[in-house]
Amino acid sequence: MASKQKENKWKLFTQVNFIVLALSGLLFSYLGSRVVNLNKKTLALQEQIERCKEIISKYQEIVNLRELSEEEKPHLKYLKYIPTDPTNPFVPLDPDVRYTYDDFERIFQVIPLHEVSVESELDVLLENHNLLTDLYYLNNKEHIDRITEETATFFAIPNFEAYMRDFCHVKWASEESGFGLFANQDILENQVIGIYTGEIDAFTSDTEYEWPYKTKVLDGKEVTIGINGIKFGNYLRFVNHDINPNAKAEYVPYDGLWHVVYIANQDIAKDEEITINYDSRK
Repeated sequence: MASKQKENKWKLFTQVNFIVLALSGLLFSYLGSRVVNLNKKTLALQEQIERCKEIISKYQEIVNLRELSEEEKPHLKYLKYIPTDPTNPFVPLDPDVRYTYDDFERIFQVIPLHEVSVESELDVLLENHNLLTDLYYLNNKEHIDRITEETATFFAIPNFEAYMRDFCHVKWASEESGFGLFANQDILENQVIGIYTGEIDAFTSDTEYEWPYKTKVLDGKEVTIGINGIKFGNYLRFVNHDINPNAKAEYVPYDGLWHVVYIANQDIAKDEEITINYDSRK
């Protein structure tokens, strides 16, 4: 009887040990897989950190404006701010990424605008105004009439948005100028690149994103207004300044409003940056 009890105890002990060993094996297997997954996530995170460091290093000179010399500081008026990833404000955007209208609001906090709009306070005044009575037109009639004729085909395009999507994209240009506009295809000399869009409002010299409007008198009163692209605009708001630009700006009267048209003044190769001389705004 005693031997039978010992045998049963031994069997129970063996079974318990087997169960413990089996559970231990499952536990170690589970923990091992968790460690492997954790290592993979750690490696992925390290790769992201290294990529962020690489991107940040490209911005070091421009982020710390104190490093600029006194001779360089006057050029800051042409400097585009450096936006960051909306999901992480400490991470600058990748300078190699190409941006389109789809990214304007999320990345640049700019609402895409494909035609010139008018501030409500000026709407009626401009609607009743005849551009051909403006002093600017009267003093430059022959030139403006010629440009108007040359750009007539462009203004007949039904969809300016699609036209410019095919033409260009926004990308990081340099530490000196920030983001810029680049050609998606070869652009021929004298080819229209697009119209500068924005809201016609009271002109301010505080922003580099505004072109002066050529109407100087409305309803018998002197006015100073401009086409402001700082909050609403299209690709052309990203065109950078250059004293030797490959594009020029021309004022064209169309549909009762002055439009600023960007035209290539030489052949522009695919992926080449489009530039303009903003001193011509004066």
